[in-house]
Amino acid sequence: MAQNATQKGEKQDKFLTLRDLASFTDEVLLPGVERIVKDIVTDVVTDVVTEKVGNVESRVGKLETRVDSLEH
Repeated sequence: MAQNATQKGEKQDKFLTLRDLASFTDEVLLPGVERIVKDIVTDVVTDVVTEKVGNVESRVGKLETRVDSLEH
């Protein structure tokens, strides 16, 4: 196993430990994934809401046209 000397003269493994991996996951990976997921969810919700609002506006327009034709 490869080792190198620390400042105190102790030997330290060059390999990552589970604690190192967990720390990296908590500090680097999860915030990045969280940000990406938030962006995706925001985009999807925005698209769905925009489509639904467009559908409602279209239906309201059709109803207004019908009401106008009935009034005349």
